[in-house]
Amino acid sequence: MPPVPTFSEASARDVLLLRAFESEGDSPLWTREDRDWATRLARPAGAADFIAERARHAMQRLAPREPGVARLRASVARRRGWGWAAAVVLAAFVAGAAIDHIGSAQRINLLAPPVWALVLWNLGMAALFVVWRVARSIGAA
Repeated sequence: MPPVPTFSEASARDVLLLRAFESEGDSPLWTREDRDWATRLARPAGAADFIAERARHAMQRLAPREPGVARLRASVARRRGWGWAAAVVLAAFVAGAAIDHIGSAQRINLLAPPVWALVLWNLGMAALFVVWRVARSIGAA
């Protein structure tokens, strides 16, 4: 049975990105000579790591030629900070579920100023998030 390749997240991203370029055929960004070069350099890596090594070498040529490749590879690295956000959301859910059972009245006065402050805070944060995403997408274009 042939060895099954295992990829890190970065290697899998590079493999799929290279596949997208190769599925288009020859182009000024990725030529047959580039394919042969990447294959030749990756051959000593062995059967299991050949695909990942070939993609890694291909990114060395594609990234300087196409700014979108470098930007895409960098954007994935920036997304790794979501673990702490998930932990905060989970902690807030657990705290909210625990506090829900603590109160004896089991009712919320919708006219109370603290409730409106909370609603306004949530609306403000949602608006800020939307503005931030729109500004970021305009800046990336």
